[in-house]
Amino acid sequence: MKTMMFPGTPYLQMKLKQFQKNGGKIIQRKVKSFDEFAGTFDVVVNCTGLGSRELCNDEKIQPARGHILRMHAPWVNHFFYIKRKKQVDIGEATYIFPRFKDVVVGGTAQLGNWDTNVDEKETKEILDRVSEFEPTIKNASIIDQWVGLRPVRDCVRLEKEVMDVKTQHGSKLKLQVVHNYGHGGAGMSLFWGCALEVKDLVLNALLHSVL
Repeated sequence: MKTMMFPGTPYLQMKLKQFQKNGGKIIQRKVKSFDEFAGTFDVVVNCTGLGSRELCNDEKIQPARGHILRMHAPWVNHFFYIKRKKQVDIGEATYIFPRFKDVVVGGTAQLGNWDTNVDEKETKEILDRVSEFEPTIKNASIIDQWVGLRPVRDCVRLEKEVMDVKTQHGSKLKLQVVHNYGHGGAGMSLFWGCALEVKDLVLNALLHSVL
């Protein structure tokens, strides 16, 4: 049986170009409060991931630290994925994902860990675990490795909220916010369905703003 896997970063870059080609604009800035959007936008879609912990005071969302390696192992043609828990708050996810230019090897899933530094001891532990299923991986060279923080929540928050916000002059207004965050490590699996639901919520919010 054969399957297909596409790497997330090139796909996101492609979708970003499509967005910009269709007139979308990218503004990079730090947002401290929804008040900053008062009187400027009819609807705001909140996809801030872990940032929602501070922006929305949502303590349900927390990081799951993931450490992965990119390796040069063109002879590896099969993928492996085994997940097991060591403790209540620390998990292991052992996997090998061959791609067209490299092989992704991992990893960790450490709940509540905000550390984004690469740990060489952890690198060795990952390689030892992966080698149980693919012994030749120890002969492969490491191209790169990095640590990321997955935005984990007890459930994805996908809903519309009407918020009370203030303008710079102190006037009180209503702002319609569509929340879409807390996907953990499943963003590439869930994004399409979530985006369709977000679209419906945004269209409904725009309709109410017109009325």
